[in-house]
Amino acid sequence: MREQLNVTELDFETIKQNLINHFVNNSGGEFSDWDFEGSNLNVLLDVLAYNTHYNAMLAHMAVNESFIDSAQLRSSVTSAAKLLSYTPRSYSAAKAFLAGEFTSTGLGPESFQLERGTRFVTNSPSQGAFEFVVLDDPVYLDIDRSGSYYVNRADTPICLYEGRLVTRTFQANLNYTGHRYVITDSNIDINTLRVIVYPTAAKQDGAGILYHKYGADDINSGDNDPIYFINENSFGQYEISFGNGIYGKAIESGNVIEVEYLICSGARPNGIRTNFRMQSTVPLYANAGTSYISGTRRLRLIDRVGGGAEKETTDRLRENATHSFIAQNRVVTAEDYKYMIRSEFPFAESVSVWGGEDNDPPIYGKVFISVRPYQSQSTGGGTSEGEKLQIKRFLQNKRVLSIQPEIVDPAYVSIVLDILFKYDPTLLSISRSALEKKIRTELISDYNANSLNTFDNIFRHSAFQKRLDNFNSSILNSLVRVFTINAFPAIFNVNDVKTETVIDYGVPLVVDDGRAIMDVKTNYIWTEKGVQIYLADEPDPSGIPNLRNLYTYSINARGTDRIRIRNVGTIDLNLGRITFNNSMFTDEQLELKIVVIPKSNDIVGKRNLLLNINEEFTRITGSIDEISSGGPSASNRYATFNRDRAIGKII
Repeated sequence: MREQLNVTELDFETIKQNLINHFVNNSGGEFSDWDFEGSNLNVLLDVLAYNTHYNAMLAHMAVNESFIDSAQLRSSVTSAAKLLSYTPRSYSAAKAFLAGEFTSTGLGPESFQLERGTRFVTNSPSQGAFEFVVLDDPVYLDIDRSGSYYVNRADTPICLYEGRLVTRTFQANLNYTGHRYVITDSNIDINTLRVIVYPTAAKQDGAGILYHKYGADDINSGDNDPIYFINENSFGQYEISFGNGIYGKAIESGNVIEVEYLICSGARPNGIRTNFRMQSTVPLYANAGTSYISGTRRLRLIDRVGGGAEKETTDRLRENATHSFIAQNRVVTAEDYKYMIRSEFPFAESVSVWGGEDNDPPIYGKVFISVRPYQSQSTGGGTSEGEKLQIKRFLQNKRVLSIQPEIVDPAYVSIVLDILFKYDPTLLSISRSALEKKIRTELISDYNANSLNTFDNIFRHSAFQKRLDNFNSSILNSLVRVFTINAFPAIFNVNDVKTETVIDYGVPLVVDDGRAIMDVKTNYIWTEKGVQIYLADEPDPSGIPNLRNLYTYSINARGTDRIRIRNVGTIDLNLGRITFNNSMFTDEQLELKIVVIPKSNDIVGKRNLLLNINEEFTRITGSIDEISSGGPSASNRYATFNRDRAIGKII
């Protein structure tokens, strides 16, 4: 019985060796002692192995590229997404919402309008100059009661879109079998695309038919409905096509297709807070040659610029296309909300969704949504009011009618670490301080960016410590203490008005060495009549479990004893919440930074919580390992790490 040839290998050398083994084992002994490397047969074996290798790789890649989960080429992922009726997301233009007034040279009409295409400019010192345009046609502005200014209504701000408005025309040619019209601009925002089809090249006013994107909620798709389809082709460019008269209105030879869209800068304008100036020179309202609008035409920004984003990445496209097909354009489960929002709104880097029954406290009949936009790292905030309004409008016709969405801003759990490590100086090529700096700027920064940058993440203490131990070959062992910090303004005494303040840490707390407050990140809290005031905690006098009493104190002149002043609040250890009562106030305006002890070294980002290691207050201390540098006898002077943070002079 002949030995079967092994065909499961893809490596060239293994394939060649399998061919040699086949010759040796199935030649009746003729090639049993043959020197294949030294014979001309070696060339034939190379050719056979190369041919087998190429065919195997081709088949392997072809099969992989046929499935959206395993495809590596963007064109393959795009093609698979098209079968799922998903259009890859383009660049998204940043939006600005404006309010304000225009100077009037005389009493004009009761209202006037900003036409589509009206241009505004803004110049941010840090981000540069950008052009914004009006796309809503038209935007009506009302005269105020004084008759001197035209102002827009407070509840209907002017919406501007960043970018340059571009118009392209195509001549319909039915002899072209593809019937597709390619838009070559790479940074187009397809959400701003407007398609008008004219009967002829004359393009008379009123003769054009406005076509709508297929899939819009309020658009039908019958045999004569003016719809267009848009997809990304294999070159990464968007192309539009039209119906065939059976499904969607067909176009005819000689028709002229006019497309208008924005070319934008993506996420670059996000976070701009500077005001806007009108750039268009056409008067807003003119009658008999008299313009009623004059002056600089400045408008103020009522919310920071936001919503701009880059084109959808291949990995995000693969994920969104799959979940969009599962959701079927409706939102029922938390996962439906999450992926529908991420696929529709490019500014949403991470989304967390939870039902009202999982809220704290429970609120039934609601679904809670928290969005972390791409620009929040630089601006330090969540979604703007304009972005929240867009999300609610998008969900209006897709949600279960009895469920009301509520959008909440992300809350940040700031983690403080005490990092202590022993190192072998003979294996360290840089100084100790340089190694400490690299741990802060490389290890911690990378961990923040790649492991703690989204919702539903966990700070895993053992995993982080393992990365620390492997960060440099000189590190022999380490200890990582975990704390959390919250910064908030002190309760400032204004006209003797005192209010209660609640500080939420987002994680359960614990008492260690008789205290829950590990550190107040100032030498003292504030000063009263020249005396420095400190903060401490103790068991609640009423004996309620997991409740701690907060009080202030000062230190006597000798620095040996505390002088208790007053109770100022409580700490709920289970909720991880500090509540300052009306007695906690100061005449100084300052920011308190209080470090507390979490119940677990593993910190979980639940609901709208985002985790972040606070690099500023994290302590990193390296020390020489005495045994590695001094031999076994050095164990007599070996100093181990203390489990707890050292208590300072004032506790």
